Amino acid sequence: TATIDGTVTTPNIQVTAAGFGGAGTSGVGGNGAGGTSLLQVRGTLDAGNGFMGNGGYGGNGVTAGGNGVGGSGTVDVTGSMDVATTFLMQDDATGGTATAGAAGTADGGDALFSSHDGGSATIGALTLTALGDPGTGKVAVDAGSGCDCGPGTIAAGDLSLISGGDLNVQTIGGNITV
Repeated sequence: TATIDGTVTTPNIQVTAAGFGGAGTSGVGGNGAGGTSLLQVRGTLDAGNGFMGNGGYGGNGVTAGGNGVGGSGTVDVTGSMDVATTFLMQDDATGGTATAGAAGTADGGDALFSSHDGGSATIGALTLTALGDPGTGKVAVDAGSGCDCGPGTIAAGDLSLISGGDLNVQTIGGNITV
């Protein structure tokens, strides 16, 4: 978790909790589970670019691949967030392969970007991904409609939302502009 209450100016901001399964040299690959990361911007953040990676990556094996489970990443803006170029939230999952058996499963994680209670987020290119096996993963972008709170704004020069499962987006054009 990274919480910004004052003012931070940085070329890069990164908050990650990825998990990697080990290789199974004679059996099953290890399971990899992404963790949970939270970026709270209550003050002012001015960054060149940003990354949140909570992927889960199963290890390769012989008899079976390890399973991958994507983690959960949340950006919560109630202050001011300005990212000049790109901000990538990647909560994907990949199952490991096997030389003599089945590949592991991949359960995509969750990526949420929220600005509310007067918060303002301005980003050159915002990308949220939560990929895994079909039907898994969740991506959500919200400017104050999904909570018992006041509105915020999200302005992105480019917005890419990629999910193997759920995609929840408030109407573009009001408090969210691209």
